[in-house]
Amino acid sequence: MGCGAYGIRTRDLLLSRDYKRFVSDSHIYIFVTLRDSGIPTEFFIVPSKVLVKKAGAKPYGKDKQIWYWLDLTDAKPYQDRWEIFRGS
Repeated sequence: MGCGAYGIRTRDLLLSRDYKRFVSDSHIYIFVTLRDSGIPTEFFIVPSKVLVKKAGAKPYGKDKQIWYWLDLTDAKPYQDRWEIFRGS
């Protein structure tokens, strides 16, 4: 994994600071990683209740701005999990 801006690994999935406000059985986050030509796009369909437990926050840069993220390894089990829309 390479590093992006401010040292954040480019394989982290970035979140807004409000990600903890929208948690319920009916809320789902869909992350899309757009890749270079010839490399398939990845989709991660993550329930909000999972995301809120696994997400992290850390200050970066000289101004110590807080960045919120979900590590890709925590999202991997939810890759292409489109069946979540069919219910249980």
